[in-house]
Amino acid sequence: MKKVFLILLLIVFLGFMLRSTGLLFDAFGEPDNYFHLRMTEKVLEEKGVPEFDELSMQGRYYSYAPLYHVIFSQLSLFSGIETEFLMHLSSILFGLIGILVVFVFAKKMYGYKIGLYSAFFLSTMWYHIIRTAGNTRPDGLALLFIPAIIYLIYCKKYKIAFLFGIILMLLHPLSSMNLIIFLLVWLVFAKVKKIEVSAKKVFLVIEGMVLTFLLWLNSLPYHYSEYISDVSFESSEMTKSTLFSQLSLMLFAWVFILIGIFKSEKKNYFLILWFLFELFYGVFGVRLGIFIAFPAAILAGKGFSIVLEKVKPYTKIFFILILAMTLIIYIPDTQFGGRSLTQTERTAMSWFNEFSEKDSNISSSWDRGHQLAELGKRKVVIDGYFEFAHELDERNNSMKELVSTSDCNKILTETKKFNSNYYFVFNRALGSRVYKNGLLEAECAFMDYVFDSDSSKIIKFDLTYEIKE
Repeated sequence: MKKVFLILLLIVFLGFMLRSTGLLFDAFGEPDNYFHLRMTEKVLEEKGVPEFDELSMQGRYYSYAPLYHVIFSQLSLFSGIETEFLMHLSSILFGLIGILVVFVFAKKMYGYKIGLYSAFFLSTMWYHIIRTAGNTRPDGLALLFIPAIIYLIYCKKYKIAFLFGIILMLLHPLSSMNLIIFLLVWLVFAKVKKIEVSAKKVFLVIEGMVLTFLLWLNSLPYHYSEYISDVSFESSEMTKSTLFSQLSLMLFAWVFILIGIFKSEKKNYFLILWFLFELFYGVFGVRLGIFIAFPAAILAGKGFSIVLEKVKPYTKIFFILILAMTLIIYIPDTQFGGRSLTQTERTAMSWFNEFSEKDSNISSSWDRGHQLAELGKRKVVIDGYFEFAHELDERNNSMKELVSTSDCNKILTETKKFNSNYYFVFNRALGSRVYKNGLLEAECAFMDYVFDSDSSKIIKFDLTYEIKE
């Protein structure tokens, strides 16, 4: 047991090293991080769940499941730790706890050795790292809750699973839907294969989650249909994945996964169904595919143990080779990963807070609005994607028209539609052909570059200007 504990400790430490590069390189840049940071700060300021999100959703009611922001506001209040650092550090902690969860789950199924192998694969799997390193989002915590609930149901601890299911729904409803659908699929499969499972108790867990969702949804002041828009389906939340892209996010673990599925003497249908369900689920959205990490790690651990049996005389060399391959593949792809903002961009965004009028409205392109709202402290009226913003599709279409034209009449018309005083051009947009042949080519009397650098620009519009025919 001491040897097992020591090896597990080393695996967890490896997981920490792979997830902590963001802390070293100031990589708190993934767009949604800034939204969740600001919402957490608003909970602290208002001493409760905020009613409105003035800056980034155009005055819309607060529309996210509140538990995540409440938890971090209270942790920051009692610990005295700066909210941004606390949230970033906590996402790493979720990942490390996840490694322990997968160890316990795999141990329950196959024993200590495969538990350790599975922990190693989860520790180094990019599919798990992307949500437990620089991304401080509710689905990162949900990524820990889902396998924990599935483990509790697998061990027939239904009361705790029921409680965790309610918590999960208040953390991240979209992730909760993943769990609900999987449980329903498992019940159907178990019925067909005549596998013993307490359908009534599993249904109670599902009913508790669904009821919690309906109560929360009913508490919001607008119709549930307003959650759906063309823009939300264009977003990376629902960007279709491919089998190849999913395999690449598992690194070379997929080889051992296939061995674990097809070469195991005794099939674990629960595990295989969980893996295949998440593989199919991930095809519909890149972000949704993260939930494959746990069943993938357990299957990889099983497959790895089968291979080790075949290369027994070279076990130590083989394991060192696998570790080396993991790090060699990992480092080039993920070094500085999570950094979405250059320092110049951060400076430009902070410029708004210092030099622009407090009632200014800012437009931007895809996924810069959350950072602008947090760092610039100004209202963002167009950003391409704010999930529940008023006139979301109309605003997004206006932004596309604005950036793709150099016609001064059209530019002024689009800026006046939503009273945009400024347009923020981010680093990647500067190299975009659409921008180069459109907005950046325009020479209009009402346009002024008030911030101009190689990696970001701020254009100020004079909305009082009238173009003469």
